Amino acid sequence: MHQARKRRDNEPVCFGVGSLETDLTAAQIALNPMITTSEWSQPSFETSNQIMMGRALVEKAVLNVVDRAMDIAGGRAFHHPFGL
Repeated sequence: MHQARKRRDNEPVCFGVGSLETDLTAAQIALNPMITTSEWSQPSFETSNQIMMGRALVEKAVLNVVDRAMDIAGGRAFHHPFGL
């Protein structure tokens, strides 16, 4: 987010940050029920199915977050010390 602040007047960057936050929220929304299901449900096909669906949703959302972060950061995202 620090790098995005430098470009805050750029409309595509603002849109990208909003999309990034939406994807991050989606990952969190999918993660919490997945954890609760794994802790409280009895092992079964349905339990495994719910957990694996949650895992797939979290995976997609997190990959989108990183992709959007790299778009926002631009070429700096590929520089190792940058942290992405």
